Amino acid sequence: MGSLSGNTYHTGISDKTNPKIFILLSGEIEFYYRHIDETEAHTLQITAPAKIIIQSKVTHAMKALTDINVLECNGFADVENDRHHLNVMTT
Repeated sequence: MGSLSGNTYHTGISDKTNPKIFILLSGEIEFYYRHIDETEAHTLQITAPAKIIIQSKVTHAMKALTDINVLECNGFADVENDRHHLNVMTT
């Protein structure tokens, strides 16, 4: 609870990162996102079960509000060459 994961985006060079998909199996998160060409960030509160679909070039992060279980729908190789760090919040 309270952990923050992400602050990354993908360009979509892999079919597993275009779009990027997470399945929130249990728990509740705050999900932060913004397109890399924009400055305004958005926040959603998401409760399981939920499918989270993230388009390419959208930096994203999730904060656990409770204990959570999340399934990331890709392998390590899918994101190895297509993961770029960029904070969601610009301020």
